[in-house]
Amino acid sequence: MKRTALFLLLAALIGLFLSPVPKPLAAFDAVFFTAIALLEMEREDAPWIARDILEDLRRSSRATLLALRTAPKEYLWIVEALEEGTKMPPVGGWPEAVIRGKLPFARQVSFAVSETHAIMREMQFLNAAGQPAPNGPYAWDRDRGRIYRVICSNNRYIRILGRD
Repeated sequence: MKRTALFLLLAALIGLFLSPVPKPLAAFDAVFFTAIALLEMEREDAPWIARDILEDLRRSSRATLLALRTAPKEYLWIVEALEEGTKMPPVGGWPEAVIRGKLPFARQVSFAVSETHAIMREMQFLNAAGQPAPNGPYAWDRDRGRIYRVICSNNRYIRILGRD
């Protein structure tokens, strides 16, 4: 009994220090990984289900811009497999994508960068809920697959590290 209570206490304490993972990016991961898993199945209906999932994502202009027009490298394989499996692209075709980074999108928030550094590296700013925002407390570096906390560039910690 003592061991279980100690384990639960330790798990709760560790949970306090874990970095948050942006939920919208985790949702995009769920869509992409589900499509990949379906396309790797040997069932006839699997490509059609994957197509329906991506079509639902495509219906949102914001999701299309964030996840399909600027997409991970796995997107090219998914589109190719969908066209091969269904022989029928959606009306208007799949969005042409600028490839940046790879899956998974959702990562724990790690380290910190200044706003200037994030802008120079063309990072996507995220609000506290993990949604794209013009000026948020987080910066998503798609190319490197990292999410950073944005801090004021006159912060002493940044000057000590020699950035900005």
